[in-house]
Amino acid sequence: MEAAGLQPDDITFLTILAACSHSNMASEGLMILDKMCNEYKLEPKSEHFGCIVDLLSREGLLQEAERIIQRMPSSSSSSEEAIAWRALLNACCSQGDAQLAEVAAERLFKLESHSGAYTLLSNLYSAAGKHDEAKRVRKMMRDRGVEKSPGSSSIEIGGSVHEFVAGEKTQPEFSSPTT
Repeated sequence: MEAAGLQPDDITFLTILAACSHSNMASEGLMILDKMCNEYKLEPKSEHFGCIVDLLSREGLLQEAERIIQRMPSSSSSSEEAIAWRALLNACCSQGDAQLAEVAAERLFKLESHSGAYTLLSNLYSAAGKHDEAKRVRKMMRDRGVEKSPGSSSIEIGGSVHEFVAGEKTQPEFSSPTT
């Protein structure tokens, strides 16, 4: 591209960063970000930072991912910032880093009020055998009035759609799904 005299733009760099992320090329991705900023004088947007957070998280470089989130532009909306913190929280849960997961979850609690971050953190604590911590997170969720919607699924039988909700007893009109 450069040899052809074409100037890359922010979308070009976003595509390259995504390719680095999905190819587990963390050091190359960071070099690309540096080139974007210093050589091409392009200001990274929240999408670029989110891609770098994903790239670093996939490589297990969670502390570095947190530092990238801290560098996100102040012009980023709270939903853009929440996306980056949620990506980090997911990575922390996958890799069992409860300490950084708590930091990411606390930031999410301030940015949005739905149950996802609470559930992830509670599940992480439960999986680590920290049941008191898991209970504390669930209590915090209740105290703050955050509700978790139960999972559900639907099935069509004889032209009628029936919904089943997690935690509810089986539909009384069915003796088995084949009737």
